[in-house]
Order: sequence, then structure tokens, then C-alpha cells
Amino acid sequence: MRVALVQIDPYIGDFSGNTNKICDFIQKAKSERCDLVVFSEMALIGYPPRDLLDKPSFVRASRRYWPRIQEASTGIGVICGVVSENENAPGKPYHNTALFFADGKLITSAHKRLLPSYDVFDEERYFEPGDRAVWVDFKGERLGITICEDIWNVADYLPRPLYHCDPLNELGAAGVEILINISASPYHVGKAAWVGELLKTQAQQFNQQLIYVNQVGGN
Repeated sequence: MRVALVQIDPYIGDFSGNTNKICDFIQKAKSERCDLVVFSEMALIGYPPRDLLDKPSFVRASRRYWPRIQEASTGIGVICGVVSENENAPGKPYHNTALFFADGKLITSAHKRLLPSYDVFDEERYFEPGDRAVWVDFKGERLGITICEDIWNVADYLPRPLYHCDPLNELGAAGVEILINISASPYHVGKAAWVGELLKTQAQQFNQQLIYVNQVGGN
């Protein structure tokens, strides 16, 4: 399977511009004969949207751009980060979500399960965590879809043990062969090497290939 990794610099709230950029790269991935193209966490709306999520119209407006990405997925698989509405009350109003499109259809969605609320993060304020691990069979491979913090539940990589579940354990038990993580993890000096060691640790522990895509730029 040939995979395109697309690390873009989305503008927060520029749904039209971000969608144009996403669709342009989907077309480029098709021209390179890729089977799958992977974008970063919240690529459609930009990260972090913060209090813009207090405006219901903001998320509703972003959803109107999903069909363009879905249509662009004709002939290729696409994983793209969005914000989706939580349809199962009670709980927080939204999910931090990865959509999986293929051949012009929405195949599945994965909600971020581990929501950071330390350092610069405040995701528990807005998002309801996902309640299950999500994988999909595609092009003869079983893909496990995770979002940023979902792969960070490892000793020495968090300020302290924060979470009661480990999505990677569930994906490993499901026979996932390729782990995909979409992220919008902010930069600091030495971060690339540090994250590289984390990813290597996880890939070795679960004996999986691992694909990691991060947001770039300065918002």
C-alpha cells in the first residue's frame, strides 16, 4: 500500500481555504498513485480552535465542507481530522474526530479517546472522549486509527499516569497491522527526537508499522 503523509498548516476557521488545500493534496496523492492519504488532527478547522467551539454555528459550518472531501476521495482512501457533534447525550457537545473516506464514501470515524488537560491543552472542556478503539480493513491491511494523545499513554512521556485505558492495547488485540496517528502536537526544542523515540517504542511494543502525521506551521 502506497501512503501519502500530508502535514499542512491549516488556518483556524478557514474552512474553505483548508478544504481547498486538503483536496489539492488528495489530487496530488492520486497523481502519485497513492492508495491512502493522511492529514493531521483537525486539519479541516485548524488546531487549537479553543473558544470558537463555544459557538455551535462554528462546528455546523465546518461540517458543510465534509462532502467536498468525501467526493475528492473517489479512487483513494482519505483520513482527515475534524470536529464532529456528540450525538449521544449526556456528555460534552463534540468529539475530536478522524474521518475515513474511501471511494467517495464515509467508511468510518474514530473519536479521540485520551483528552489532554495539562500544559497548553484543555480538550476535556469541549470534547467527549471516544468509547472504543476503531480499525478498518483497507487494501488488504488492518489499519488502527488514533489521534495524538491516544498513543501517549506510556511511562516517562506524560507528566504522570493520567489515563485508565490504553487504545493501543485494544488495537493490538484486534490484529491491527498498521497504526495511524494524526496529531497537532506543538513544537518545542528537541520535540522531534523525543516523539520519534515514543513512536519507536510503541511500534516495537506492538510489532506494528506506525504512520504519524503532525500539523506544521504557526497557526
